[in-house]
Amino acid sequence: MRYCVPSLLAWMALATLTGGIATALARELIDPTRPPDFIAPLRAHPKTGFELTAILIARDRRLAVINGVSLGVGGSLAGARILAIHPDTVRLRLPSGRLKRLTLYPLHMRTAQRPPR
Repeated sequence: MRYCVPSLLAWMALATLTGGIATALARELIDPTRPPDFIAPLRAHPKTGFELTAILIARDRRLAVINGVSLGVGGSLAGARILAIHPDTVRLRLPSGRLKRLTLYPLHMRTAQRPPR
């Protein structure tokens, strides 16, 4: 096969250039569905390793999402047992016996409302 050296070099340059542009554009892309006032969530506390991300309080149950796991009162995670779930905090008993309070810091706290009948 015979290749024309200038056209081969042109294709290589074009591939390199478009790959570089695509990489630069990918870094700048923003999720179009993200709210304009979005703030990235805080990561787990480095000392305790527990990240409280959600609390659900319903008539018949209370759940907390800690490190991505949904747990109720009495549930345990990494040796820590959930003692109580409140609207913005969760109390844990650590394996050492110490008590620990995890606090949820929502941007906009919402209360579930019943739909109109």
